[in-house]
Amino acid sequence: MTMMITVGVVAFQSWWHLKSGTNLPLPAWKKLYIQQDAANRSEINCASNYQAAAIALRDFAPEVITYPELKMLHPCMTRHSTNGLPEYQLDDVVVLVMASSKTKERMQAINDSWRRYFKWVYAFSDETDHDLRTTTLPELAGRKSYRDAQHRQLRGFLWLRDNNSLGSAKWVLFVDDDTWVNPVTLHMLINELDHRIPLCMCSIVPSVRNRRDYDFCWGGAGMLFSRVAADSVAPFLYSERVSVDYDNNNDMLLGRCAREAGVRNVHWSLFMPRYMDSDDTGLFEWPAMLTAVAIHNVPPAQMRALCSLLETRLPGVMERYSSAIA
Repeated sequence: MTMMITVGVVAFQSWWHLKSGTNLPLPAWKKLYIQQDAANRSEINCASNYQAAAIALRDFAPEVITYPELKMLHPCMTRHSTNGLPEYQLDDVVVLVMASSKTKERMQAINDSWRRYFKWVYAFSDETDHDLRTTTLPELAGRKSYRDAQHRQLRGFLWLRDNNSLGSAKWVLFVDDDTWVNPVTLHMLINELDHRIPLCMCSIVPSVRNRRDYDFCWGGAGMLFSRVAADSVAPFLYSERVSVDYDNNNDMLLGRCAREAGVRNVHWSLFMPRYMDSDDTGLFEWPAMLTAVAIHNVPPAQMRALCSLLETRLPGVMERYSSAIA
């Protein structure tokens, strides 16, 4: 058995080296993240599984806090210490999608899969497409480049806020058009939290990895802001209070603005930056995938397949979500 486990670890590391294009050993921070992922897959949301990895992470990224660690060390920042809050529903979440006229098949896959379970999804693109339910703004129209795309969610969020279109939303979720969102796990997560606490739940890339002087959230894996956090970040966007290149990676900008606004960025590995195939079905370790909150880089066919799998395994739950927005 020990030999099989060793061979499996070596095989995984070899695959990772090929994937990343390097023969260097896995850095310490990546080993710790792998430990956290393994804990997720063995017993979701079990704090004891995380404790060693979370504490060890302090040595490599002292400003990063994980979600299980938050619950252990700062319970006042979670719902466990609050009373009187009603159960959150998916209607309490506003989802902002970075869409593009160049990748319409991705937006169609979102419409065919997880969008059906959310009432408030705004997809901001470089053009308005009524069939795909994407919209644009004057400052975004016709601007198709990657650098232009970094402004779509930011401008869209400010436009919604300025026009009071966020309504009574308790949560704001930023995702890409190749991000699969799990309505079941997201619903569970928000009901462990308090929208009145300034938190951003995400997958954090620590500064020891990104070679910058700050940690940032991987936007494609999803960035979930409590409403008070989103409102706190808004005044920093497009202001002189934060010096960041707005044409380069809006997730770095949002993470920096959150930090300056006093919002706590919290890492949880169930916001998955990478979708990984391992067999002909296109589903990699599907039990782990189905416990994810959001997964980045999901191809359109697999996005539909993941939702179909959820609907097969949890028919009553998914029907309840559908009926809630009908």
